[in-house]
Amino acid sequence: MIERFINFVVSNRLFTSLFILIVILTAWVQLPNLKISQYPSVELPTLMINITLPGASAKEIEQRVITELEEKLESTRNLSKFKTAIHNSYANITVEYHYGVDIDDEVVDINSKINSLKPDLPSQTEITVSKQSPVDLMVSFVLAVVSETASDHERLVIAELLKNRLRMVNAIDETELIKAEEEVRIDLDLARMKRYGITVQQIRQSIQGNNRFLPTGTFTFGDKAISVLAFSGGFKDIEALRDTMLISSSGSALALRDVATVHQHIVPDAVITRVNGKQASLLTLKMSNAANVFTVKKELDT
Repeated sequence: MIERFINFVVSNRLFTSLFILIVILTAWVQLPNLKISQYPSVELPTLMINITLPGASAKEIEQRVITELEEKLESTRNLSKFKTAIHNSYANITVEYHYGVDIDDEVVDINSKINSLKPDLPSQTEITVSKQSPVDLMVSFVLAVVSETASDHERLVIAELLKNRLRMVNAIDETELIKAEEEVRIDLDLARMKRYGITVQQIRQSIQGNNRFLPTGTFTFGDKAISVLAFSGGFKDIEALRDTMLISSSGSALALRDVATVHQHIVPDAVITRVNGKQASLLTLKMSNAANVFTVKKELDT
């Protein structure tokens, strides 16, 4: 059978040439419809464990929660590696498994381990487990706004304008400007606190009582840190934080503003970005799954 086919192809060169030409033309016509993605669609066995403990410092979360969780994770089957990021009031652990593992089974296993730990953790600790692919965390493009003469503020203004224009590109799902976020600072007036009989612990408890959400800033005193969320959740705005009620030693009501200055603040040099040694502001872009990376790059260049 194979010999007959080979003989037919050799003896009918014109037919063979036409057949090859038709295949090439068909492929050429369909080529523009071929989807090209910068990152392949691969299901990677990865879990994200999110931990929140309102009002706790990063050190407290590490000692009271993370250490316990990591000891449990070390005995997890099929585990490749895990990495932990800890902040004031919250932390997350990225758990990576060997390829081919059934991630749904691992979710059940991790939740079982967490449930067995909960009696030993602080009562306000909240832990959630979700499936997470590292591909979802990757950026498709990084754009830089570079200037040798513009100030940081001027560069950020231009980057914000560029970010708004990039929203018009349909193939871009997400655009993020890398910059230092404003923190909420509380500067205590120790003389007034002493006059009214207000203690640091009392201020701490009053803030914690109204704030049970992820932080945008911190209230620091010595080695203690209290996280503050000023714009959603507990405190609707910075004025609400300033109006936090305190009770003096004589029993009269005071506001936090009476014994402290509450203001927004950007930490100097909290985020430093450079391109070829020059100060820059960076924008990260994530494409949609169906986007063609070459088409998107061409649109960005224009």
